[in-house]
Amino acid sequence: TTVRVLTRVGIPIFVQPVKTLDTHELSPIALANGTASLTLRNTGNVHMRVETVVMEGLDAGGARVFQREAQGWYLLAGGEKTYQLEVPKDGCANVRKLTATIKRDREQAFRQELQTPSGACGG
Repeated sequence: TTVRVLTRVGIPIFVQPVKTLDTHELSPIALANGTASLTLRNTGNVHMRVETVVMEGLDAGGARVFQREAQGWYLLAGGEKTYQLEVPKDGCANVRKLTATIKRDREQAFRQELQTPSGACGG
């Protein structure tokens, strides 16, 4: 018997258009079943590189109750990516605001907030 190992390697090549349009849309934060999510849409004509997505839960005084982080990747023109981050069960009742920060290349950051006056445990 023999074992054959096949690998496939793909290298993305990005070609800049003559006139670049670097725009995006960020959905509001949605909260359901203990998970906070938001969607980033690349509405431009060039790819964007997302470095990290950070979700923080803050209490009524502005102190951090929790922080979750997800690694990003590139997002092609016209594409979208939904990021889902778990809200921890311990402490979710104390969260009064969720803040999501998407850090991307070129030292840019996008921010979205959700007020949670009843807590962030979700239903």
